[in-house]
Amino acid sequence: MEKKQLNKLSGIGDLTVSLYMRNQKQAGRFFDMGKVAAMLYIISPGSCLSQDNEKLEQENGRYSTVYAVQDATEKKSVAEAPHSLYDLREKQKVIVFSGHEQNNGGAVSTTGVKEYVYNDVIVAQFRGLESPLEYIMHFATENINIKQRPELAEQSGAKVYVEIHHDSVNEKDLSHAKAAGSEGQRRYGGFSLHISPQWFYEETNTIAMGMRDCFENAGLNPNSYHAQEDTGARMQVAEEGVYTRPGLYILRNARIPTIIVEAGSIVIPSEEMQMRKKETQESIVQCIDATLIRYFEK
Repeated sequence: MEKKQLNKLSGIGDLTVSLYMRNQKQAGRFFDMGKVAAMLYIISPGSCLSQDNEKLEQENGRYSTVYAVQDATEKKSVAEAPHSLYDLREKQKVIVFSGHEQNNGGAVSTTGVKEYVYNDVIVAQFRGLESPLEYIMHFATENINIKQRPELAEQSGAKVYVEIHHDSVNEKDLSHAKAAGSEGQRRYGGFSLHISPQWFYEETNTIAMGMRDCFENAGLNPNSYHAQEDTGARMQVAEEGVYTRPGLYILRNARIPTIIVEAGSIVIPSEEMQMRKKETQESIVQCIDATLIRYFEK
């Protein structure tokens, strides 16, 4: 077939199957045993789109549409079938935000990089992740206001909200943290997980504990610096590396289970170097994914 004809075919969105029988009598005999009980077909974008369009579809997290066709004419969505987490037709949605906005970049690292850049790098790792979950990603460069995020998460149909950050320290400790080397990393650095003490506490604490264990198994250390801020009002220690934050807007206005992940402290030179490593970034994302898979399985 000529290239022009192939290109014309590639624009067709729906696959149409035509059955043509010249002899009606033969056709009657063919269907005499009863109508077809069910026909399943998958319309896959990859089968008819150009390479560029296929890449775009994958980046946007779109998946094949599956239909059940009963009695050769009636179409039913397979959503009516029994639910299974690992069935790609029934993905659980998780919304992942990059902490801060480009206009309000958050902490500044020891090398002068704004926090939102590190946050965006982590969020981008979810794009190519092979997972039974569907991740909806929003980047700091989109400049989505903090007050818009809880409502946007609810409207998306997501079941869990995750926000990625990279940590700093109080101004009074900043010079010590930058100069203290590996000892400073242990004292001021490490990951931390922040949840609401009142909204969806049971769910988010379960998620946070799972992430914490996975992070530790991946060689990351929990943050103990924030434990010094346990005043009962601003922050409280729920578990090692897990803190409740009643005053944070995102957590205070949560409409679905919401967790803030502080991946590590970028104001400590040694920890910033660790956060820049691709294997560290991948470990963080894989731990988040693995923990959420177990959460949805229960």
